[in-house]
Amino acid sequence: MREWATWPRPRRFPSTGWTRPGRHWRTLRAAFGGGLYLTAVGLLGFGFGALVRYTAGALSACYGLLFASTAVLDLLPTRWRNDLIRYMPANSGSQIFTTVRGHDALAPWAGIGVFCCFVAVVLAAAFVLVARRDA
Repeated sequence: MREWATWPRPRRFPSTGWTRPGRHWRTLRAAFGGGLYLTAVGLLGFGFGALVRYTAGALSACYGLLFASTAVLDLLPTRWRNDLIRYMPANSGSQIFTTVRGHDALAPWAGIGVFCCFVAVVLAAAFVLVARRDA
């Protein structure tokens, strides 16, 4: 009788405390967020491709914004770096597909929002420039 009374409740795994790992909300957010992040990176590459119109230049600009901006930020004083590092594109966007949040990182949905703002700026500049060049 006791087993029947506890049947509808999910069983907990003693080592992690998770209930059914495939259905845990953080895991679902990370799985959905990974696709969302990769879509935003693809749109960022599309925007740089429309801006530059050369494959090598577009790839360099995209990787430069994603990764080199964080490396250049290390040249700033430590206090400024610690305040700005969470808003860099790679750091803010990657928070959506992590299940454990860092102590000084943005919240997952806020991080992808900041990253989408970077993407929106690049896409807006690309649309304006293409409209002027090809009009």
